Amino acid sequence: MLLEKGKFEQINESFLYETIDQLEGLANIQKKYNKGDMDTVLNELHDSLVGRYLGFDLVNTDKHGFDCKLSETQDIFLESKVASLSSKSWSATFNDTTYEKAKLFKDKRIWLALSVWSNVTTPICICFGQDTRIGDILIDGVQKHKDGKTVRSTQTIGMHKLIFEFGFKILSPTLSPNELIQKLNIKKGFKDLSKEHIIEYKNFNSILDYSKIL
Repeated sequence: MLLEKGKFEQINESFLYETIDQLEGLANIQKKYNKGDMDTVLNELHDSLVGRYLGFDLVNTDKHGFDCKLSETQDIFLESKVASLSSKSWSATFNDTTYEKAKLFKDKRIWLALSVWSNVTTPICICFGQDTRIGDILIDGVQKHKDGKTVRSTQTIGMHKLIFEFGFKILSPTLSPNELIQKLNIKKGFKDLSKEHIIEYKNFNSILDYSKIL
Protein backbone atom coordinates (compact mmCIF):
# COMPACT_ATOMS: atom_id res chain seq x y z
CA MET A 1 0.00 0.00 0.00
CA LEU A 2 1.12 3.52 -0.78
CA LEU A 3 0.58 4.65 2.82
CA GLU A 4 3.13 2.09 3.97
CA LYS A 5 5.86 3.33 1.63
CA GLY A 6 8.50 5.97 2.26
CA LYS A 7 11.31 6.55 4.72
CA PHE A 8 10.33 9.34 7.09
CA GLU A 9 13.02 11.01 9.20
CA GLN A 10 13.22 13.97 11.54
CA ILE A 11 13.75 17.20 9.60
CA ASN A 12 17.47 17.98 9.75
CA GLU A 13 17.73 21.68 10.59
CA SER A 14 21.47 21.83 9.84
CA PHE A 15 20.85 20.45 6.34
CA LEU A 16 17.89 22.78 5.90
CA TYR A 17 19.65 26.04 6.78
CA GLU A 18 23.03 25.19 5.23
CA THR A 19 21.28 24.35 1.95
CA ILE A 20 19.24 27.56 2.01
CA ASP A 21 22.44 29.50 2.65
CA GLN A 22 24.15 27.92 -0.36
CA LEU A 23 21.11 28.35 -2.61
CA GLU A 24 21.02 32.10 -2.01
CA GLY A 25 23.73 32.35 -4.66
CA LEU A 26 21.59 30.38 -7.11
CA ALA A 27 18.63 32.64 -6.34
CA ASN A 28 20.78 35.62 -7.29
CA ILE A 29 21.72 33.92 -10.58
CA GLN A 30 18.02 33.33 -11.31
CA LYS A 31 17.33 37.02 -10.81
CA LYS A 32 20.37 38.27 -12.73
CA TYR A 33 19.72 36.13 -15.82
CA ASN A 34 15.92 36.13 -15.55
CA LYS A 35 15.56 32.37 -15.15
CA GLY A 36 12.07 31.57 -13.90
CA ASP A 37 12.69 28.48 -11.79
CA MET A 38 15.48 26.29 -10.45
CA ASP A 39 14.80 23.47 -12.92
CA THR A 40 15.34 25.92 -15.77
CA VAL A 41 18.66 27.05 -14.31
CA LEU A 42 19.96 23.54 -13.76
CA ASN A 43 18.75 22.25 -17.13
CA GLU A 44 20.45 25.09 -18.95
CA LEU A 45 23.62 24.61 -16.88
CA HIS A 46 23.79 20.89 -17.68
CA ASP A 47 22.89 21.31 -21.37
CA SER A 48 25.40 24.14 -21.78
CA LEU A 49 28.24 22.23 -20.16
CA VAL A 50 27.56 19.01 -22.08
CA GLY A 51 27.18 20.99 -25.31
CA ARG A 52 30.44 22.82 -24.69
CA TYR A 53 32.34 19.58 -24.09
CA LEU A 54 30.99 18.14 -27.35
CA GLY A 55 31.80 21.25 -29.38
CA PHE A 56 28.37 22.92 -29.60
CA ASP A 57 28.21 26.72 -29.46
CA LEU A 58 24.49 27.32 -28.88
CA VAL A 59 22.08 26.23 -26.14
CA ASN A 60 18.29 26.27 -26.46
CA THR A 61 16.69 28.45 -23.76
CA ASP A 62 13.16 27.56 -24.89
CA LYS A 63 11.19 24.53 -23.63
CA HIS A 64 10.69 23.12 -27.14
CA GLY A 65 13.17 21.76 -29.64
CA PHE A 66 16.59 20.16 -29.21
CA ASP A 67 18.92 21.27 -26.45
CA CYS A 68 21.96 22.50 -28.38
CA LYS A 69 22.94 23.57 -31.90
CA LEU A 70 26.45 23.30 -33.26
CA SER A 71 26.69 26.89 -34.55
CA GLU A 72 24.72 29.67 -36.21
CA THR A 73 25.57 28.27 -39.63
CA GLN A 74 25.63 24.50 -38.96
CA ASP A 75 22.27 22.76 -38.46
CA ILE A 76 23.57 19.95 -36.28
CA PHE A 77 21.60 19.42 -33.07
CA LEU A 78 22.05 17.70 -29.71
CA GLU A 79 19.51 16.12 -27.38
CA SER A 80 21.01 16.13 -23.88
CA LYS A 81 19.88 13.67 -21.19
CA VAL A 82 21.19 13.60 -17.62
CA ALA A 83 21.62 10.84 -15.03
CA SER A 84 23.08 10.78 -11.53
CA LEU A 85 26.00 8.52 -10.66
CA SER A 86 24.00 7.30 -7.65
CA SER A 87 20.90 6.38 -9.71
CA LYS A 88 19.81 2.74 -9.84
CA SER A 89 20.27 2.84 -13.61
CA TRP A 90 21.70 5.24 -16.16
CA SER A 91 19.18 5.86 -18.90
CA ALA A 92 18.11 8.48 -21.42
CA THR A 93 14.45 9.22 -20.76
CA PHE A 94 12.34 10.89 -23.46
CA ASN A 95 9.21 12.53 -22.05
CA ASP A 96 6.13 13.48 -24.08
CA THR A 97 7.73 12.38 -27.35
CA THR A 98 5.97 13.33 -30.59
CA TYR A 99 6.17 11.61 -33.98
CA GLU A 100 7.98 14.65 -35.37
CA LYS A 101 10.77 14.47 -32.81
CA ALA A 102 10.95 10.66 -32.84
CA LYS A 103 11.47 10.60 -36.62
CA LEU A 104 14.27 13.16 -36.40
CA PHE A 105 16.43 10.70 -34.45
CA LYS A 106 16.81 8.85 -37.76
CA ASP A 107 18.40 12.03 -39.18
CA LYS A 108 22.22 12.34 -39.23
CA ARG A 109 21.95 15.94 -38.05
CA ILE A 110 20.73 14.77 -34.63
CA TRP A 111 23.06 13.59 -31.88
CA LEU A 112 22.15 12.16 -28.48
CA ALA A 113 24.16 12.59 -25.28
CA LEU A 114 23.60 10.93 -21.90
CA SER A 115 25.79 12.47 -19.21
CA VAL A 116 26.39 10.94 -15.78
CA TRP A 117 26.99 13.41 -12.94
CA SER A 118 28.68 12.80 -9.59
CA ASN A 119 27.03 15.97 -8.22
CA VAL A 120 25.06 18.92 -9.51
CA THR A 121 28.11 20.58 -11.13
CA THR A 122 30.39 17.68 -12.08
CA PRO A 123 29.86 15.33 -15.02
CA ILE A 124 32.06 12.25 -14.86
CA CYS A 125 31.31 11.16 -18.42
CA ILE A 126 29.24 11.91 -21.50
CA CYS A 127 27.94 8.99 -23.56
CA PHE A 128 27.23 10.27 -27.09
CA GLY A 129 26.48 9.12 -30.61
CA GLN A 130 23.86 8.42 -33.25
CA ASP A 131 21.86 5.42 -34.44
CA THR A 132 18.73 5.32 -36.57
CA ARG A 133 17.34 2.56 -34.32
CA ILE A 134 16.84 5.19 -31.62
CA GLY A 135 14.26 6.78 -33.90
CA ASP A 136 12.60 3.39 -34.35
CA ILE A 137 12.36 2.89 -30.57
CA LEU A 138 10.85 6.34 -30.07
CA ILE A 139 8.39 5.96 -32.95
CA ASP A 140 7.25 2.61 -31.54
CA GLY A 141 6.77 4.22 -28.12
CA VAL A 142 4.71 7.06 -29.55
CA GLN A 143 2.50 4.56 -31.39
CA LYS A 144 1.94 2.52 -28.22
CA HIS A 145 0.84 5.70 -26.45
CA LYS A 146 -1.56 6.57 -29.28
CA ASP A 147 -2.95 3.05 -29.07
CA GLY A 148 -3.70 3.63 -25.37
CA LYS A 149 -1.09 1.16 -24.12
CA THR A 150 0.82 3.77 -22.07
CA VAL A 151 -0.30 6.72 -19.94
CA ARG A 152 2.37 9.07 -21.32
CA SER A 153 4.48 9.09 -24.47
CA THR A 154 7.66 8.29 -22.54
CA GLN A 155 10.54 6.09 -23.71
CA THR A 156 13.73 5.01 -21.94
CA ILE A 157 17.00 3.77 -23.46
CA GLY A 158 19.70 2.51 -21.12
CA MET A 159 23.31 3.65 -21.33
CA HIS A 160 24.39 0.02 -21.63
CA LYS A 161 22.33 -0.34 -24.83
CA LEU A 162 23.67 2.93 -26.23
CA ILE A 163 27.27 1.76 -25.78
CA PHE A 164 27.18 -1.96 -26.52
CA GLU A 165 24.40 -2.09 -29.14
CA PHE A 166 24.41 1.35 -30.76
CA GLY A 167 28.15 2.00 -30.65
CA PHE A 168 28.08 5.20 -28.62
CA LYS A 169 31.42 6.50 -27.33
CA ILE A 170 32.10 7.86 -23.84
CA LEU A 171 33.78 11.24 -23.47
CA SER A 172 35.72 11.59 -20.22
CA PRO A 173 36.07 15.28 -19.26
CA THR A 174 38.62 14.82 -16.45
CA LEU A 175 39.24 11.16 -15.58
CA SER A 176 41.68 8.77 -17.22
CA PRO A 177 40.13 5.77 -19.00
CA ASN A 178 41.14 3.47 -16.14
CA GLU A 179 39.66 5.80 -13.53
CA LEU A 180 36.40 6.11 -15.48
CA ILE A 181 36.12 2.36 -16.00
CA GLN A 182 36.50 1.89 -12.26
CA LYS A 183 33.72 4.44 -11.63
CA LEU A 184 31.31 2.89 -14.13
CA ASN A 185 31.97 -0.69 -13.11
CA ILE A 186 29.79 -0.14 -10.03
CA LYS A 187 26.78 -0.94 -12.26
CA LYS A 188 25.93 -4.43 -13.43
CA GLY A 189 26.52 -4.88 -17.14
CA PHE A 190 29.48 -2.55 -17.45
CA LYS A 191 32.18 -5.15 -16.71
CA ASP A 192 32.94 -5.35 -20.45
CA LEU A 193 33.68 -1.64 -20.67
CA SER A 194 37.17 -1.02 -22.05
CA LYS A 195 39.47 1.83 -23.06
CA GLU A 196 38.24 1.42 -26.65
CA HIS A 197 34.87 2.80 -25.57
CA ILE A 198 36.36 5.95 -24.02
CA ILE A 199 37.71 9.19 -25.49
CA GLU A 200 39.69 11.50 -23.22
CA TYR A 201 38.71 15.15 -23.59
CA LYS A 202 42.29 16.16 -24.43
CA ASN A 203 41.99 14.03 -27.60
CA PHE A 204 38.60 15.38 -28.66
CA ASN A 205 37.63 18.65 -30.33
CA SER A 206 34.00 18.25 -31.37
CA ILE A 207 31.55 15.73 -32.79
CA LEU A 208 32.74 16.79 -36.25
CA ASP A 209 36.04 15.08 -35.44
CA TYR A 210 34.28 11.93 -34.22
CA SER A 211 34.77 10.06 -37.50
CA LYS A 212 38.49 10.88 -37.42
CA ILE A 213 38.87 9.34 -33.97
CA LEU A 214 37.31 5.98 -34.89
